[in-house]
Formats: sequence, C-alpha cells, structure tokens
Amino acid sequence: MTNQNLEQLNAQAKTLCAARNVEIRPYGSAWWLVGEGVSLVVTQLEGLSPSHLAQMRVIERPQLAP
Repeated sequence: MTNQNLEQLNAQAKTLCAARNVEIRPYGSAWWLVGEGVSLVVTQLEGLSPSHLAQMRVIERPQLAP
C-alpha cells in the first residue's frame, strides 16, 4: 500500500469520526476514539469502518449488599 493510499484512508477515517461526533485523541503510540457510547483504542486509523464506531450498550452494575 502506498503512502498516498494510507493518507487517503486516514482522511476517510477522520471524516467518519467527525460525522459521528467521535473525537480522536492521541494515546501513547495509538489513538483513543471517544464519543457517546464509543470508547475504542486503535493503533492506526486506516481501515476504520462504521461498525467500529457502533455505540456500545451501557449496563449498570448491580450494587452488592454490604
């Protein structure tokens, strides 16, 4: 894969994240994708698809009796 192709895939991933209101934050040598119902760490943005940004269902933990 050429450098130009990688740059194009990276731009597509950034556009996808922006369209879904997902913020891209540096996280060490990786990226942390954060949005409503989305919290994902990836090593590269290239190849990111809409299914990666699907909202996770949040389930509350039950409180244990003391």
